[in-house]
Amino acid sequence: MLVAKPRLEAFSRALTEEELTAALELAVISVIILPLLPNRGYGPWQALNPFEIWLIVVLVSGLSCGVHRDSPFGQQRGMTLTGVAGSLVSSTALTVAMATQARATRELAPTAAAATVLASTIMCVRVAVLAGAVNVAILPRLLPVLSQ
Repeated sequence: MLVAKPRLEAFSRALTEEELTAALELAVISVIILPLLPNRGYGPWQALNPFEIWLIVVLVSGLSCGVHRDSPFGQQRGMTLTGVAGSLVSSTALTVAMATQARATRELAPTAAAATVLASTIMCVRVAVLAGAVNVAILPRLLPVLSQ
């Protein structure tokens, strides 16, 4: 830790108050609240799982931090990388995060839209790969739907 102290101090000084608040909020909802929630179903057909519902909150919040305009990758590249990474987790959560970012910063709206389209495209490829892994015979029937 002592060896890394100068770099850690420089990193902490470079953070804005908004970034620090966002990081702390993400830490609280993912490290403190998420493990406390029961991971079992409630309600009709046991369909409501508090842990899984809160996990979506964590994903959306994490993706929102990833698309922050002061990302170490820069605005454009950070949003594109978030689009790729987000598509592997949840394209729906990524779409919500990108819409929120586009609404907050209008000049990023085209990049947010492109990242959302990229995530949706990758999601279609992911579905095809998973379906093919389960049953190769289903791929010809899925192709018309996935190619649209």
